[in-house]
Amino acid sequence: MVLTKEQVRALAEIARLGVSEEELAVLTPAINRTCQYIVAIREAPVPEGITDVPPGEPANPGREDEVQPSCSGRPS
Repeated sequence: MVLTKEQVRALAEIARLGVSEEELAVLTPAINRTCQYIVAIREAPVPEGITDVPPGEPANPGREDEVQPSCSGRPS
């Protein structure tokens, strides 16, 4: 995947970041290099027996939901 300068500008706008043309000229290739590293990592072979999550550990431990009083003062 290669991002254009316009796509990087749009991404910066979504993140509400002010980015100058000079910064875009630096950021665009930097973000593209990062994307290339991510692709290479995703495509790297994984030895057999290696899993993403260690055995016995949940993939997303999270927490139990708890009802909290509302800040608005209205019943929730």
